[in-house]
Amino acid sequence: MGEPLESKVEPAPVRSGSPPPEGPPRPPRIPAGRKLARLAVRAWPFVIWCAALAAAAWLYRDGPGRGPALAMEEIEELKVSPTTAGRLATVQVAVGQHVRPGDVLAMLDAREVERRLRTAKEDLDRSRARLADCLKDAGGPAGNGDPRLLPFEQDLRAQEARVADLEAEERKLQILAPVSGTVSRIFGHSGEWKTAGGEVLVLLVSHPERRTGYISERLISSVGIGTPVTLRPRDLAGPPLKGRVIELGPQIEPVPARLRAVPGAPEWGRRIVFEVKPAGASLPGQLYDVGFH
Repeated sequence: MGEPLESKVEPAPVRSGSPPPEGPPRPPRIPAGRKLARLAVRAWPFVIWCAALAAAAWLYRDGPGRGPALAMEEIEELKVSPTTAGRLATVQVAVGQHVRPGDVLAMLDAREVERRLRTAKEDLDRSRARLADCLKDAGGPAGNGDPRLLPFEQDLRAQEARVADLEAEERKLQILAPVSGTVSRIFGHSGEWKTAGGEVLVLLVSHPERRTGYISERLISSVGIGTPVTLRPRDLAGPPLKGRVIELGPQIEPVPARLRAVPGAPEWGRRIVFEVKPAGASLPGQLYDVGFH
């Protein structure tokens, strides 16, 4: 067999004076607006990071006499207990109910005391009737000095003392509100036995004229008793309150999580109490941003 034929491509002859062959076509020019848009898309994470850093620096800046501090209305949890042991008969309040001093919160079983008190009152009525009959026989009030009346008078005084003791015992079975407050928690139910001093319910006692907070260690030397302050509700639910520092804690201590700048981060500070005038109504636990002047 013969050798395979090789195909040969002869280059096209270049004519003298003609322009050289052109290369690949150039891409179209990108408009300036589109270039800026692409640059903005690439740069926006850095811009947002810078803005967040600036915001954090603004929020947490501090200096002599002013700086970040949080406060809230001073709240006291008061445990209410019976003074005598007994079986719980009724609870006459509900969680969230506001009570005043002397309001009946709950009752221990008083059936036995009530029975004895009824009997004592009946005996007292009979003693009074016997003494009245004896006075009549002795000639009315003029016969008060008659020695024959002495036993009847002594019996009357004894019956009166017995009734007074039972009435006091009955009052002890009433669990009364010692102060104004809001019912926070209730322990126990009807029929449950309660010992003297056993917890029955908890009252939240607020002090609307006081706010409590913590001041950072960096500002301790710049704040003292009498320093004026402005407290602004963090949720903006109400006008700012004007006040002054009335109490400083004796030591540096851990700040409660509720009053930390970052709740999850440990923080130390000095307890500080503010007096506000006029006392502003607030929800227990409401936070205030404090500014020192």
